[in-house]
Amino acid sequence: MFARILVPLDGSRRSERALPYAAGLAKVFGGELILIHDETIPLQRDDIPSAADAVGRITDLAASLDEMGLRVETRVIHGPAADAILRAADEAHADAIVMSTHGRGGLGRWLYGSTADAVLRRTTLPIALISAACGRDWSIEGPFRLLVPLDGSSLGEAALGLAGEIAEALHGELVLMRVVEPADGFAALGTAYLPAQSQGLLDDARAYLDGISTSPSIAGKRITRLIAAGDPAAKIASVARDEKVDLIVMSTHGAGGLSRLTMGSVATSVLHRATTPLLLLRSVSAHQSAVSDARKPAAKTVTVI
Repeated sequence: MFARILVPLDGSRRSERALPYAAGLAKVFGGELILIHDETIPLQRDDIPSAADAVGRITDLAASLDEMGLRVETRVIHGPAADAILRAADEAHADAIVMSTHGRGGLGRWLYGSTADAVLRRTTLPIALISAACGRDWSIEGPFRLLVPLDGSSLGEAALGLAGEIAEALHGELVLMRVVEPADGFAALGTAYLPAQSQGLLDDARAYLDGISTSPSIAGKRITRLIAAGDPAAKIASVARDEKVDLIVMSTHGAGGLSRLTMGSVATSVLHRATTPLLLLRSVSAHQSAVSDARKPAAKTVTVI
């Protein structure tokens, strides 16, 4: 899954925040890093005064990673940002993309707005987003926890396979989560304060997580099941922080709450709030599964965070 990892860089130190996470995945999975730089991006900052210096910086980074025992390849790309990333990923036969969300040059354009949405909509590769707020360093030799928000749809559950692979490689723990979001305004108080008429929602959520825990893709893994109530983006960020989660893994086209996380306000809010890397996965069967899920009975008022 992570044999070849594409890392877009714009020459800034901020964009390099993605490298330790990409290197960690490459080390665990025996993968190779492909560092790409678009030399057509205007460099208007003091730390990297010229395109030549930016390319030189990437060359130095590649040498440092090579000294760590990692296989590294560097490429210079051209053209509109989304097209350049997608073309580079295709030409390099990449298995995943790991990128910072706060590069001041090209990465700012690559991660927000129509370009980022285009990348997510046009690729089936997993994309790990590393925000400037990410303060939890990965220790791939120690305990590793992955948060997987679920909404009850087959598309939301598509993230389980990928999360299970990472957990297997790192001997990690999966934190499966579902949020009860009642319409009566009690969500902000947490599940312990929900009115009696909402207790059935909690029972349904518990039954769902109990059932999904037996999924073949995560069988035998260490699993924690959590149910929460409240604002989706806020809960993702707070639970990831409180539970000391190392990575949030979610499908980007779930029929319920996850459909809002593709690159909408909730996803942007998560990126702004979370101190944890976010790994997004778009299922190749998104359309077919969405049609199938649309035929299922509507969920009561349970959504994923």
